[in-house]
Amino acid sequence: MWQTIWDYPDNADVKNARKNPNALLPGDRLVIPKKKTKQVEAATDQQHTFVRKDATFKFRMVVERYQKPLANKHYVLTIDGQIYEGTTSSTGLLEVALPPSADTGVLRIPEENLECDLQFGYLDPLNEISGAQARLQNLGYYHGEISGEMNDDLQEAIQLFQSDFGVPVTGELDDATKDKLLARH
Repeated sequence: MWQTIWDYPDNADVKNARKNPNALLPGDRLVIPKKKTKQVEAATDQQHTFVRKDATFKFRMVVERYQKPLANKHYVLTIDGQIYEGTTSSTGLLEVALPPSADTGVLRIPEENLECDLQFGYLDPLNEISGAQARLQNLGYYHGEISGEMNDDLQEAIQLFQSDFGVPVTGELDDATKDKLLARH
């Protein structure tokens, strides 16, 4: 369903500006096209079953501590009251299919005494300063307010991140830093 809205020609400007349909900003305007009726031909003298395929999205996260993956660890993921249990991969990857209505959750890795609060769909795009602030905050580098403005705390966080991940230390949110930040978050 979202693809219909995202690909609607009247939404081309937003689509070009944002690239990611899950990362809209306040003030973005989308046009919702008129609903199309779907018709399916079927014989009238027979019984038919129609099944609606519910959409899901794949939540993928590499769980790390001190920049080392938490490999093969049992996890308990609680999303909007629904519990998902499993084991991280050998690279620390956790992958779960979630309903599109997923909003908040908690990830627990009991063996590591680790608990993380999660929110889905709340990050601004990385090309917005607020998107970089939120990602750096999630990674433990930035501790300031998500203001959308470059400030001393953000520059320091960028420098620390750049230093830790082998990016030239400039304190600027340049393409190399954005690429590495996107790879890490």
